Amino acid sequence: MLDTRTLASYSVGHGAVILLVPRLASTSQRYAAPPAGRSAHVSESTGIPKPRVPVVCHDIARPFPMSIEFPSIPEYQSFMLSIQKQAGRQDFSSHVPAKDGDDAPFLEILPADNSRTPVQTRVQFDPQGEVLVIDTVGDILMEATKYRVLLHLKEEQKLAHLVTGVRTER
Repeated sequence: MLDTRTLASYSVGHGAVILLVPRLASTSQRYAAPPAGRSAHVSESTGIPKPRVPVVCHDIARPFPMSIEFPSIPEYQSFMLSIQKQAGRQDFSSHVPAKDGDDAPFLEILPADNSRTPVQTRVQFDPQGEVLVIDTVGDILMEATKYRVLLHLKEEQKLAHLVTGVRTER
């Protein structure tokens, strides 16, 4: 990549991972750009991106992206397998209502501060869009913030983080 070009000119999309390596000049001298701040979804200890799954909300559109972030790949796999086993895969194109009741898994979003109450919402997996679909996040979310979430299943609870991105301007 050339320093004079932008990432957009290379068609790098949101959520893409880019491996940055020092460029060797033709004079055999090493050149490395000054270190930049780490992305929020990169592990501080290993530098490896944390697994995440996008979240779509039914109630209103938010001007920032949302995703559930996991500390490791095994925790991500366990979470996704559990949600698919418990809720089943929904066909969102057929408009069949999701199952309600005590067996339906739900997500509890814990506020970043103690000024608001936690939000509980039904959660489903959309295999076509490869996203988690939730009913609401209430009014507790702000952009560029990380919230703890608990997935409540029939027999267990799983911990993860709901991460909001930066507002997209049009």
